[in-house]
Amino acid sequence: MLHIISGKYKNRRLAAPKSSTTRPTSALVRGAVFNMLQGNIEDAHVLDLCAGCGAMGLEALSRGAAHATFIEKNHQACQCIISNLSLLKAEKEGQVLCIDAMTSINRLANNSKQFDLIYIDPPYDATVFWKGENLYLGTALLHAIDYHQLLKENGWLFVEGGTKQLTSPLPLTHLHLLEQRHYGRSTLSIYRNKF
Repeated sequence: MLHIISGKYKNRRLAAPKSSTTRPTSALVRGAVFNMLQGNIEDAHVLDLCAGCGAMGLEALSRGAAHATFIEKNHQACQCIISNLSLLKAEKEGQVLCIDAMTSINRLANNSKQFDLIYIDPPYDATVFWKGENLYLGTALLHAIDYHQLLKENGWLFVEGGTKQLTSPLPLTHLHLLEQRHYGRSTLSIYRNKF
């Protein structure tokens, strides 16, 4: 059963879509991310891309984030995020956009949005044709975020992928890869802004 790990909503159960196309981020990976972010989540603005049931953004809200924007194109999953926000009485702290993740980047950039924490967790086999190359969706989103500078100066960006995905085969302008960590079948690539 999916639940919040820590914070004001600790142990609260979350609804998840009954679909093979969504894969909630495991408690192990969520715990690892928020252990890295200690002291950097209070009052943060969070972008949860390919959000599924919204577990990452909801965990951030539980730990003191000010606002979470959830991007998910699957309508059933969007309804789960809306239900979870309602269950936690956190509707005012969350915004759910039921649109394609690549489309959302342009929309957010056009509205001059920036985030303290960005988490990207697309299906491991999802690809997109971007700037003349067929890329893993996580890679394309990473480069679009880099191009539009959606990560705040001291922000953190995480890309979750399968162990065989390369998350940055193309050079980045503003972001750099800090490290990669492996958790079972998942690889977590951690990025920050170049200083």
